[in-house]
Amino acid sequence: MSTPLASQGKVEKELEPHPTLLRSATLTDATAIATIFNEEVLNGHATYETVPHTAEQRRDWLSLLEAKGLAAFVAERDGQILGFAALTPFHPAAGYRFTVSAQIYLTHGSRGRGIGTTLVRALYDQAIDKGFHCVLAGVNSRNAACQALLRRMGFKTVGHFREIGFKNGQWWDDTCLQLILPSSPHKGTNQ
Repeated sequence: MSTPLASQGKVEKELEPHPTLLRSATLTDATAIATIFNEEVLNGHATYETVPHTAEQRRDWLSLLEAKGLAAFVAERDGQILGFAALTPFHPAAGYRFTVSAQIYLTHGSRGRGIGTTLVRALYDQAIDKGFHCVLAGVNSRNAACQALLRRMGFKTVGHFREIGFKNGQWWDDTCLQLILPSSPHKGTNQ
């Protein structure tokens, strides 16, 4: 069971059954975040980016999230970042201001160990705390493990995009998953 985030968006707790620390990401985590992301850029299909990101780009990304009142989270063990997750604005149009997109990336050795679940819980807590109504996740259709994780956390499949991304010489499909959050203060309003 997760604990709601503090008003500053900081979470620090020991995760069971492994000694992994979940915390808000800082600018000093940018290099590790870029390394994890770039593994997928170069060798995976969790992103359709084809050019690796620099640590400076990831610092800028973290600063932009902070400016929007959001935080990225990292899972850390023995000083090593095992994964990261963040909520990002879905679309700049004002009507979408209560909708965010979820991003979750793990090192290959960290998959299947409960770390993704813990990161998604942190995103859920943050989304509730910030008053969002809807969380979306676009997942490569071949990534059954990520889709199963999100479904266990309450996400529903709402769409399938055929051949939406082109990478490594082939077209890739995406599955769109959505979570409508409970008790949204904006339900039925036009604020």
